Amino acid sequence: MNNQPPQGQSQNPQQQMNFQQQNLLQNQQFNPPLHQIQFLGNSQQSSAQSGLAGFIVQLILAPQQNPQQSFQTNYQNGGQQSQQGFQQGTQQGFQQGGPQVSQQVGQYQQGIQQVGQLGSQLVGPQSFQQRNFQPINPDQQQLNTQQKQNMSFGTQNNIPQISINPNMNQFMVAQNNILQPNGFKLQTDEMKNLREEIKKLKEQLEAKEEKRQRKIQKIIMFKEQLKAEKKKNSLTNEQLAESLQLEINEKTEQIEQLEKKLKLLSTSKQSEINNLKIQVQNLKDEIENKQNDLIQRDNLIKGSVQGKSEQIVSQLQAENTQYQEKIKQLQNQIFKMKSEYSNGSNAEDIQEIQQLREQNQEYQSNIQKLQQQVEKEGASFRDELAQTAQMRKEIRQLEKTIIEKDQSIEGSKKLLKNANQQITEFKEKNQELQSDLEFSQQRIKNQEELLDKTFKELQKSNNQGNPDIQKMIQKQKKEEEERNQQKLEKEYKNKLLQEQQMKKNLEDQQQKLIQEKQILQQNAEEKKKLMLELKKRAKEAFGKMEVCFVVDITGSMESYKKQTSDCIQGSVEAIKKETGRNASWSTVAYQDIAEFKKLGNQYHQHEFTEDSKKIVDYLQKLGCSGGGDACEDIKGGFKQMVTKLKWNTKFRIAVLICDAPCHGKKYHDANCGDDYPEDDIEEVIDLMIQQEIMLIGIQFVGLTSKMIQEFQAIYKRKGKEELFLPFDLQKTKTEDIWKALIDLIKVASATSTGTNNNSSKTKEKQTEKPKTKDGAMEALCRNKNFKQFDQDPNIIVENRFQVYRVDLKAQSFEKNLKSISNIPPEDFYTVEEGYWDCIRTKAPFAFGMMKSVYLMKKKNDPLKKMNDPQQHLYVIKMPLEGFYTSLDMAKKECRSHLICKNLMTKFMRDLREKYDQKGKSHKHIPQIQYSDFLILKESNDKFWIAERFFDGEFVKYNNNWGFILGEESIMNSTAQAFTFYTYQISGFQYMICDVQGVGIYFTDPAICTQSGNYDDTDMGVDGQGMYMVNFENKKQIAREILSVMDIDID
Repeated sequence: MNNQPPQGQSQNPQQQMNFQQQNLLQNQQFNPPLHQIQFLGNSQQSSAQSGLAGFIVQLILAPQQNPQQSFQTNYQNGGQQSQQGFQQGTQQGFQQGGPQVSQQVGQYQQGIQQVGQLGSQLVGPQSFQQRNFQPINPDQQQLNTQQKQNMSFGTQNNIPQISINPNMNQFMVAQNNILQPNGFKLQTDEMKNLREEIKKLKEQLEAKEEKRQRKIQKIIMFKEQLKAEKKKNSLTNEQLAESLQLEINEKTEQIEQLEKKLKLLSTSKQSEINNLKIQVQNLKDEIENKQNDLIQRDNLIKGSVQGKSEQIVSQLQAENTQYQEKIKQLQNQIFKMKSEYSNGSNAEDIQEIQQLREQNQEYQSNIQKLQQQVEKEGASFRDELAQTAQMRKEIRQLEKTIIEKDQSIEGSKKLLKNANQQITEFKEKNQELQSDLEFSQQRIKNQEELLDKTFKELQKSNNQGNPDIQKMIQKQKKEEEERNQQKLEKEYKNKLLQEQQMKKNLEDQQQKLIQEKQILQQNAEEKKKLMLELKKRAKEAFGKMEVCFVVDITGSMESYKKQTSDCIQGSVEAIKKETGRNASWSTVAYQDIAEFKKLGNQYHQHEFTEDSKKIVDYLQKLGCSGGGDACEDIKGGFKQMVTKLKWNTKFRIAVLICDAPCHGKKYHDANCGDDYPEDDIEEVIDLMIQQEIMLIGIQFVGLTSKMIQEFQAIYKRKGKEELFLPFDLQKTKTEDIWKALIDLIKVASATSTGTNNNSSKTKEKQTEKPKTKDGAMEALCRNKNFKQFDQDPNIIVENRFQVYRVDLKAQSFEKNLKSISNIPPEDFYTVEEGYWDCIRTKAPFAFGMMKSVYLMKKKNDPLKKMNDPQQHLYVIKMPLEGFYTSLDMAKKECRSHLICKNLMTKFMRDLREKYDQKGKSHKHIPQIQYSDFLILKESNDKFWIAERFFDGEFVKYNNNWGFILGEESIMNSTAQAFTFYTYQISGFQYMICDVQGVGIYFTDPAICTQSGNYDDTDMGVDGQGMYMVNFENKKQIAREILSVMDIDID
């Protein structure tokens, strides 16, 4: 049986290994046992000859010098890691085992020569040649041949070859009487020594034979492992190389064919075809421009009323009709050219024209789709406008009703107060009448006593009495009694009538009080219902968010897919805790363009659901496979996510999970395989920006680093850096990725909803200038070492200002408490304070969100003369662009601050009264106030706004887009209670935001109104809704103060 591989064919390392294992097994089968090897003869041998025999036996039978075993050991160490390791292990094995075998082969050859010389001396050259050593049996001859071939099998991959001298295959054992004497015999004692040495060699050989048997068993086990490994890795390195070579050959053939086609197109007709291509390309550019116009028009439609949207749609339809006519004309030209070329043009020309025609049809189809989309979105937008208008109408009606009820309540309170006052007056009058009655009764009693006394005296003086006098006295007494009785009855009747009238009035007042109380309760219930309705609407608009995982499910992504599934459950709780919002979840699982076509031009996706477990189960069912080149179809995944999923919330997040870049040569290195190098994902990113979808780009491997950098550049060019959050997880262990993903989604959700961003928002688009998003005072407080600015003459300038103090009339404020927009401009008044000689900085010291900030000190400040560090330092402000050119313009800029100043005064007064009514101390409540504003007139057309600078830490408690400071402090509690209080007392008409300042001195507020048009920081109902949703998650901060003020926050 010959297991030698066919000659002339290359064997891979796996095949070579199999042949070596088979030969090892055959060696075990055909090598004779030690007791069959005998050396016979009677002649004498020298000790050198005995040592030579021992060396030859040891050389042949020593298993540890087998190059196959060296190769096997190195192959096993390398093969367990990779095919590359296999090659390295094989080469290393030959490098280690080969020189040892070569060295011993050289020694063996020397020994053969010595035996030959010895044989020639003993039996003569001819006799020795005739008695040449022979193998023990034919099988042994075949084994030696195989061993020779196996010892020189390494011929590939620069593995050193080991050639065995053919004489080695003819190692022979002397047969019986091979050294028969021609008068020569070995001496008996030498033979004895030789046999003892052979006996020792037998014992060593048996021990080594057992060891070799164990190694052979290991080789057999390793062979089974190799078979299993071979099943896992269907392609060896050589087969993979052959496959790549075939693919390269195919690509080369395709390139050659394309070059041939290019040469064929370089005929006389090429110029005409090029012209046609140019026309088609121009049309394509026009269509792309028109698509951009459609997108811009669509945005305009969303910001306009129904009539304008219909007008734009009709205009687009007319323009699309014109382009369709152009397409028809171009098609006619193509048809004519095709007819002209029909006689002499080749197949490539016709095919090219047909392709161009198909492209035109595709463009026409795209235009129709865009038109349908515009019409559909226009209709949807009109419906939304109608619904919004209806909702706003209902809100205004409810607000009007509440205002009327509040006015009715105020009137009832006045009536109740008047009734109580009348009752008090009646009681006092009743007491006076009672006193008068008691006095009259006492007077009558006194008169009666006096009459009795007079009568008795008269009766006594006239013992017998005069009957006429007696009658007259009795008559007078009787008349007096009657008069007194009539008077008493009249007084009693009057008193009774008064009491009845008072009782009736009291009953009427009580009835009115009951009615007013019912009205109050009804209004409170209606107000609470409206509050709940506003909360509900805010929650629907701003209280939810949507998260879509765009996941690569090609062959290498199984572990990342599992980590994605593990992170989803933890993200639910993280988003709720961080933002107070519930999340809906979805996924789009993409592969590459070939799989996209097989799946019917749509990747696997799951619609948004609040049940995150459904998304987890869906991902687990999807297998990871496919992916031809190194790049994957991220563009297709993004496009399907934007256009196919139904996004419904304001806050939208997409999480990209991938280990390969998108197609397009600018998104990856040159050595990255890409079948679509001219592809570009930027147009899909534009769609994501238009939909305000925040993208989380995660770098798991270095291969995607260039893509992430390019994404950043795209968002920066478009001024939308806030919509892209890149993260690097290359150093994160695979098993910990899910935890890192939870943290990333937590950060993204907070960024998207504004809960971790205290910067104020403005409707005005900012231009140039190195400004920040801080307020003017906040920007100044972030700078240091500015108090001694007047010590540097190079940065200061002297000014003489006419100074005005600006304020708001209290009566106008109270009258328009629920409708601050109705406060007349003339009710913001100024009082002249005189002239100040001042020093200010030449250039702005800092930039706020909307103002430039300068520093100013009074030259004649008495504190300055005393070198007092607390001397007055003022912050004076100008718009980022231009100046305040009139006093009225400067006053208008002060409106929000002055309204908030009066609101804070009212809030603090109401709060103290409520604490007093409930018998609680309010000493712990800080006496917060808004600072005074001054207007500085530098000239008739240049005015400044100034306020005192207060030293300390600047703190922002909330902003106009939902940020709420989370710290537990009495200052923060008071600030958040103030914002909610203003929302309540205004009947939900406005809310004071951007509550901020140094210590108890607040400044730079913003007002969010229902109309949303008070100023550039008025974010309208959106700003109110954002605050209410986030306040729901942090309302415990202000609960104590608001409960004291009887304001329900639940």
